[in-house]
Parts: sequence; structure tokens; C-alpha cells
Amino acid sequence: MRYVHVVVIILLILSSVRISYCVSYNNSVDLMRDVLDGYDARQRPVSDQSHPVVVTVSFYLLTIQEFNEVAAKFSVYGLLILGWSDQIITWDPKDYGMAYSALFRLSDVWYPKLVLTNPYTKLSDLGDDWMTIRIYNSGHTTFVPGAVFDTSCNADVTFYPFDTQICILSFNVWSYVGTEVYLHPTVDEVLLDFFTENGEWDLENTRVQRTAGEHYTSDKLHFIFTIKRKPEFLIVNVVLPIVFMSIINILVFILPAESGERVGYSVTVLLALAVFMTLVGDNLPKTSEPVPILSYYLMILLILSTLMTVITLLNLSIYFKTSQVPACLRSTFRILLCFPCKFGEKIDINNKVKPVDIKDECSIPAENKASINEPEITWQHISSGIDLIAMAFFLLCTIIINAVFLSLLSKNKDSAFNN
Repeated sequence: MRYVHVVVIILLILSSVRISYCVSYNNSVDLMRDVLDGYDARQRPVSDQSHPVVVTVSFYLLTIQEFNEVAAKFSVYGLLILGWSDQIITWDPKDYGMAYSALFRLSDVWYPKLVLTNPYTKLSDLGDDWMTIRIYNSGHTTFVPGAVFDTSCNADVTFYPFDTQICILSFNVWSYVGTEVYLHPTVDEVLLDFFTENGEWDLENTRVQRTAGEHYTSDKLHFIFTIKRKPEFLIVNVVLPIVFMSIINILVFILPAESGERVGYSVTVLLALAVFMTLVGDNLPKTSEPVPILSYYLMILLILSTLMTVITLLNLSIYFKTSQVPACLRSTFRILLCFPCKFGEKIDINNKVKPVDIKDECSIPAENKASINEPEITWQHISSGIDLIAMAFFLLCTIIINAVFLSLLSKNKDSAFNN
């Protein structure tokens, strides 16, 4: 019984192993000559020409070369795996040294001339003269063209640098209608078995869609790529410096007027924002739709910085005035800034602040109240008040603008993540 089991195992092993035969050079030459005799590469390889050639298609993405949002160019490197049945080229392997397959030049046999219909430069079919096609004895044919596919892809930079782009590679069979060549995707997504990640973009997802052709149109296959920008580099080098500059720009109102650095400080920050706006604009498409939120953000900060510079210049001219402050302006100053005398304090001749008892103040006869030393309000006081009001106003504006800008970007980031 033991020997019976051993014999059965040996038979199973032998049945699963294909016996190797030696295919000679003459066998290969004879095979090529015989199968190509009378073969016309211009005709579809089906016996009944009323039936379509079914071409299976799958796409292996190897890497994302680049996405140039300025030039609207999307480049990927990949392989297309094409398969179909050639009913004309078939043979019996026993007649040719058990040759089960053979390689043929593109010019010798029929193959579907796939064309990228949304190229970046010009139309061209897939396949070069040096490429070959493998045909098996049953007629099953495989063709694996690889290339760098450059396609046009308009960028949506509304939420730059947290943007997500959708780019499409569209292929059809040139000059063949849907009833002659049927394109059939083997899977509903791009194959990523050999994919290498890009340093600037993340591949979020892929899809494959088929558009059926009819009697006058050809089948189309659309390979759809959703890519998301890696924003860390731009956050560190663009966004954060802009936010920091918008904050330090407010500090111009703290600088003493006597230092002589106020104007230079505010103009320097203004020019820095203008430079960043130029840098961001150089990396974006030269279109009006859509305009990125970051550009609006920079423009608003630039306007605020300009207003700060103007107010600084006007305030310096006020600070160095020597004339007397008008009475109406003094009253306004006391009301807006709660000058010390409003809170029951008085300033004596030696500029020393002393508390005043409100009861005593009220008991002073009206004719003697004028004798109390009222603090003198100068243009320097007015200038300091303007600095305080301007600093509070621009600080509030900066906080609101930054909060709105970051919230808009975070919403897009969350929605892209959920998708």
C-alpha cells in the first residue's frame, strides 16, 4: 500500500510538470515563415470580420514624474498590458519543436493602435519599432508598451497648498469604431504593484472608466488619478513666514518715534510681503479662475501693511508737532482713551499722579475747581493714543484674517481626507 501511494505522488508530479523540449533555430524560422505566410497586418485578426476584436487593457503605474500646475502638465511613467486573440496566427507546437510562443515585430502583425487623446504636445500611437509582441500557439497575444505619458491637466489651485488635483489619461483605438475593437478594462483601478511614490504628491486613489463606442465612434478608456499635494514644504517656507510677518508688522506701533526706525521697519515688512506674493504667483497658473485663497490672503495682508505704513507716516508727523492741541481733539482724546483725570486722578505741576477723593472733589466750590491742575495734552499724547488704537485695530484684523484663512484651508483638508 505504501508503494501505491508513492507511485500516485510521482504520477501527480509528472503530470504537473511540462516536459521540456528543445526549440531549434530552424524551428523558429519555420514558425515565423509559416504563420506569416498570407498574413495581412492591416486586417483585424478575426475570421468573421463582423465580430469585434476584444482587447483587454490594464495599466501599471510606475511613478508620477511631475505635475506642473503652471504649464497644466501631468506626467506619469507606466505600462499598458494589452491582450487579445489573434485567430489567424495559430499553430501546433508539435510541428515546431514544442514552441508554445513566439515574438513578432510590430510591423509584422496587427495590434490595436492606442492613442492618448489628451496629450500635452501631439498625438501619437503607443509602441516603437523596437518593441515586440508575444503570440502563443492558441492565438492569445500580449503587448506591453511602456512610456512616459504627458497629458494636459488643468489645475484647481483654490486651496493651494492644500490642493487636490484630478488628472485623466484617455485612450482610444485610432480609426476603429466600437463594433470593430472592444476595449475591456481588466480591473476598475490602476495597478500599483510596482509604484514608486513621488516626493511632492500623494496618490489618493485611481479609477478606470470605459466609454462605449458605437457605429461611428471608438471605445475610450479613462484612467483617472486623484493626487494630493504634500504641503509640509510650502507650509514651512511660505505659509508660516507670511503669518509671522503679518504679526510682527503690528509691532511697528510699539517702536518709539524718536528711534527713527518706524518707517524703515514698516516698509521692509511691506516689501517682504510683496516678494512673497510674487513667489507664490510664479508657482501658480496664470489664470483668473480659480484664484487661490492664498493670493487673496496675501493681498489683504498687503493692504493692511500699506495702511500701517501710511498711518505710521501720518502719526510721525503728528508726534513732532509743536503747536497747541485743539480743544475738540483734547476732549475726544479724553473720552476715547480714558485720560487719568476722568478716573478721579490729577496730575500736579511736577507731573506726579495723586489720587483724588471723589467726595472731596465734589465738595470743592465751583469757583475753585478751575484751580485744580488739569494735565496738559500734547501732540505726543495724541500720537501715543493713535498708536494704541491702531495696534488694537490691526491686531484684531490680523487675527480674524488668519483665522478665516486657516479655517478655509482646514475645511478643504478635512474634506479631501474624508473623500
